[in-house]
Amino acid sequence: MREIAQKLGVNTILEGSVRKAGDQVRITAQLIRASDGFHLWSETYDRKLENIFAIQDDIANRIAKALQISLGVSDQRLEQSRRVNPEVYDLYLRARALHRQRGEGLLQAIALFEQALAVDPDFAPAWAGLSHTYIVLPNYISQKENQQIGDVLGKSLAAAERAIELDPNLPTAIHAMANNLLFQFEWAEAERHYLKALELDPDSTDIMEDYASLLTQSWQLNAARSMADRMIALDPYVPVFQIALIGILEAQGELDLRDEHIGIALRINPDLPNLQSLNLARLLGYGRYEEARKYASRMGTIMNSHDELQRLIGWVAENADQQPDSGLVRTLAEAPMIAMIAGRYDLWLEVVKNRGEIWPEWDLGPSIDLLSPNAAPELMHKYRSDPRTKTYLKRLRLPEYWRQVGWPDVCQPLGVDDFECH
Repeated sequence: MREIAQKLGVNTILEGSVRKAGDQVRITAQLIRASDGFHLWSETYDRKLENIFAIQDDIANRIAKALQISLGVSDQRLEQSRRVNPEVYDLYLRARALHRQRGEGLLQAIALFEQALAVDPDFAPAWAGLSHTYIVLPNYISQKENQQIGDVLGKSLAAAERAIELDPNLPTAIHAMANNLLFQFEWAEAERHYLKALELDPDSTDIMEDYASLLTQSWQLNAARSMADRMIALDPYVPVFQIALIGILEAQGELDLRDEHIGIALRINPDLPNLQSLNLARLLGYGRYEEARKYASRMGTIMNSHDELQRLIGWVAENADQQPDSGLVRTLAEAPMIAMIAGRYDLWLEVVKNRGEIWPEWDLGPSIDLLSPNAAPELMHKYRSDPRTKTYLKRLRLPEYWRQVGWPDVCQPLGVDDFECH
């Protein structure tokens, strides 16, 4: 308990448990002093499961009153006037937990959301959860599984639209629509939706994560850092939140702090493919090839086999000036940053374009590589001023957005229709 409090930076911890039997629920809450484990206060509440949201508000208000504090409970702010089947709500919560963990559990999350909707097809939060899960799915499953599922982006958009139709003011539904708008490169409209969702639910770290991504990918690093710092302060043990902060720190050149947060994220969940790719790129960026080889031998093989990873490391270490074969190019596609680390901006452009044609996020995400110190400053300047970079940024429709919100430090407008970066 003391260690948990230390990590969270608090003196007291509110601990609770929920036990369910039939249509009865018992909720126990206790306030514990972290320094010595002394129970400052405790209470037990017995309720009948008739309206889960009314119970949720009632218990939260009673605990807040007892502690003489405001807990600010606002987790998704679900519609409270409507009775919800406890089974549906349980399925929803289990699916949300799996969504947050990412990994292959996302497929189970989809199944649980669909089970909830089979019982109650008008439960808007489950539609929103389904949208959120579909839109991150390609990052965590194989291409073969992706193809079997079909039009993932279409399914995410349809679920978001249904959630909004059922509850236009549900923050998580508005958030889901924001994600889909971003993947259509509708930056300003996506931002408007993120801000509206945050206005309705200002403490939602899930919304903060995706809005921080929009800010990062559009090179608004100071705003992105502020958002990510608040997100981590509120919820430090969600790996994808750490990954969002890692990308910002990399772009800001704070590599020691980036490495610290990569370590934190790996301790939480060492098996996430995108996190493993980040760590491998980190080792290659430092030229620690033997360590990279050892690490690659322990990485998951959802995206690439161990042999493919070892060949990639050998190419970076010894033959980066030579044209890689098609197999190596496919391996590079999972971590385009490695091409830039190897000094092959031409390959970075190639794999980003090819992958972006498969999935929009794989076009959006690498934009931050153009700010990160993946090469000497003069080379990064050369990459940003390359005419092919202008083509890439236009493909993302970033100049349109920058003309509305302001230009990043490394780019500037040239007249009404043109721009340059340096």
